[in-house]
Amino acid sequence: MMLMQVDSLIQLVGSGNKSTVEEEWLKLVESDGLCAVDFCRYAPVLGELVKKGDVRQAETLAETALDELSGRYSLHETVAVASAMLQAVKDSEALRKKTAEWYRKAFEGAEGLEALIGLAGLEGGRPVRRALRTLEVCLSISPGGFVLDRHEPRAARVESVDRADWTVGYTFGQGGKTLGAVEFADNFEPVHAEHFRVLEQFRRQDLVARLDERPEAVLEDLCRSEGGSVDSTRLEEMLVPRVLTSAAYKKWWTKARGAVRSDPRFRIEGRSPVVVSFEDKVASLEQGLLRQFESQRDSTAQWELVEQYLKDCKQRGKEPDQKLLGEFHSRFRASACKHLESGARVGLRESLLARRCAALLKDSPEDDIAVQALRDAADLNAMLAGISDERLLREAFSCVRLARPEGWKEVFFSRLLHVPAGVCDELATALVETGAGVDQFKPYVEQILAESADYHEGLLWLYDGPTKESRVHAVPLVTLLTRVLGVLSDLRRDGVIGKDESNRIITRTRSVIALRRYERFNKAIQDLGAGMAQALRTQLKRLDSLGRVVQGDLLDELNRRYPVVDRTPEVPPWKREDVIFVTAQGMSKHQSELEHHVNVKMKENARAIGAAAEHGDLSENSEYKFALEERDLLRAQLARMNEEMNKARVIDPAQVPTSFIGIGSRVRVESADGRKVELTFVGPWDADLASHRYNYLAPFAQSLMGKRLGESVRLDLADLSGDFVIAAIENGLE
Repeated sequence: MMLMQVDSLIQLVGSGNKSTVEEEWLKLVESDGLCAVDFCRYAPVLGELVKKGDVRQAETLAETALDELSGRYSLHETVAVASAMLQAVKDSEALRKKTAEWYRKAFEGAEGLEALIGLAGLEGGRPVRRALRTLEVCLSISPGGFVLDRHEPRAARVESVDRADWTVGYTFGQGGKTLGAVEFADNFEPVHAEHFRVLEQFRRQDLVARLDERPEAVLEDLCRSEGGSVDSTRLEEMLVPRVLTSAAYKKWWTKARGAVRSDPRFRIEGRSPVVVSFEDKVASLEQGLLRQFESQRDSTAQWELVEQYLKDCKQRGKEPDQKLLGEFHSRFRASACKHLESGARVGLRESLLARRCAALLKDSPEDDIAVQALRDAADLNAMLAGISDERLLREAFSCVRLARPEGWKEVFFSRLLHVPAGVCDELATALVETGAGVDQFKPYVEQILAESADYHEGLLWLYDGPTKESRVHAVPLVTLLTRVLGVLSDLRRDGVIGKDESNRIITRTRSVIALRRYERFNKAIQDLGAGMAQALRTQLKRLDSLGRVVQGDLLDELNRRYPVVDRTPEVPPWKREDVIFVTAQGMSKHQSELEHHVNVKMKENARAIGAAAEHGDLSENSEYKFALEERDLLRAQLARMNEEMNKARVIDPAQVPTSFIGIGSRVRVESADGRKVELTFVGPWDADLASHRYNYLAPFAQSLMGKRLGESVRLDLADLSGDFVIAAIENGLE
């Protein structure tokens, strides 16, 4: 008999289907597979009924469970179940009395029991939670026992328990205090005598030994005291230096991790800090997985757990638990129904996961909720746009064919531009198999080529070669290659696409180009003319984003097929048009200006465009037109700045010439009448006329480049003119 899980049953309560709720609750009560602890986990279902105003139904279900379970569970287990259900239903007079009866049966003969039940207010007079806490604490303490402070990290020893008037005496080690039973339970909870806090306060000499002999027990104590988990930073704070030195702690921490690593009650996660979690109940693989599944709020993360479970089963050579898979299916399906009803896009993803779960179940009909959702969708494209996982996309498109037998081709064509390359190919193959050809694909191919950065996955699909390529397009492969490389060039130049998206595009491009040992690249460069080969070579040399390995492999193959014949005469550095020489400081300054341009000026312009557009009637909106003109100007400036950055090369101070005037030289010139001046020639981003630092690209500076010591030069500057002799040439960058 398959039992509905807690969250699923709570969702069922929310649907208002009372009869089904009662049926599922009776299945729980009649099941022999639930222990008392597991049954207590279902108490929130009663709480949900109370929220919905169905207090009487909640009371009835609780009483039914107690009547049935009391014959199966021990008296103390029945008390635990009664207490859990009473806390869920809260102020139920009938359940209060029922729970009090079970306390009397479980603790029959205990001194002062009736007085304590009355003082706790279980049958009326106090909040349920406080009444139950008073009974639980006071019935479990005795003189010489220990308790933990609920509000501070410390322990206390119980000195006396007067069961006539229920007062408790206790001490923190010095002096003594007394509290009534209710107040004592509000402030303390029982703990075993070997607990870390107890040893730390009352038997410090035993604590070091326990740390060494039973590190896992200490970790358990500290996890419990910290709410179930503790991180390594907090652990160190608690132990160093009060108990261990820093060096001793490091050794102990290594030992403790090793001690709990194979203990299923512990879980170690993360790094810096490491988090240790403790769960008292040892769970089977299935139970543990179900708890993890329930703790996840994202259906993608839930499916990852399902896949990991299937993988674990395969490795262990066992069949997946059909009951567990059925529960996963019902969870996904229930969540899908809820979200589809509210119009949330996530509903399609969950319905597809439910369909995949159903496929894993033996003798289970195919789940058609996804098909129905796609059939009913008002905006099918918008719904499909919410699916990013490739496997789910494939599932979704198979459902589209079932949901829209007359219109699926139109959907497939429209989504070609918006799905990963692998899915593109599957859609195109399906379309070709029903008769589609180059003419039908042409408008979509043209759009991909015209807006390659926006439809990058489609471009990679075309470049890598559709399965039915001859039926899809007739674009030359070398054209596709230059488009693919052009997208990478545009990423560097435009600076518009975000960093994460840019990195994704670069990684995907590099991967596709390198597929099958550059098979498509090798095919693309067959029969290139010399001019085309040189253009491609230049383009590749500028694409550092390809990575050294891929870039080097492509250039090596291109050079092997089309050897470089260098007929260019040697050009002095200051005459080179492909390089701008600058200092490291100048490079940094220009980079800052570029970033300011992108992150401040262009963003301000984007906001200005948006604000102007809100004024309406764009055809007569001068502010909007001005903002667009400014955008074009800013883009042109950005293109220029990027081009300059691509050409920029930092001057190596060690390479600055001193035998002739070159880039980086500091020159002293003297006139016949005794005038002297020093001139330094630097890059355009380092120039400062007031300090006589001149841009080496300026016509005046170019006229002096290459001159040697003793040569005469003519200067015609704003503050200096006449005939001069070069008296000294030094390194101006040292």
